[in-house]
Amino acid sequence: MRIVAIIANILLLGAFGFMVAKEGADWDAETLPLVILIVVAPILSMIALVLRGVGSKDWLARYFERKALQERRKLEKMQQP
Repeated sequence: MRIVAIIANILLLGAFGFMVAKEGADWDAETLPLVILIVVAPILSMIALVLRGVGSKDWLARYFERKALQERRKLEKMQQP
């Protein structure tokens, strides 16, 4: 899912760049903050996704890891005489 989000952000920036190249970059003071937000938000999102890394685990991954460990312990207790 992380890779899909990174790809979507890259596509968004690419589409924005294509639109700017095609239409030109003639922004007034009203639209400039929106343009900055459109450019900065995906960049920050990609940085956060990349820095999160493969080794880090979110709460859902930790939950399933804990459940798997509990099930293994139950099976080990059942197998012991």
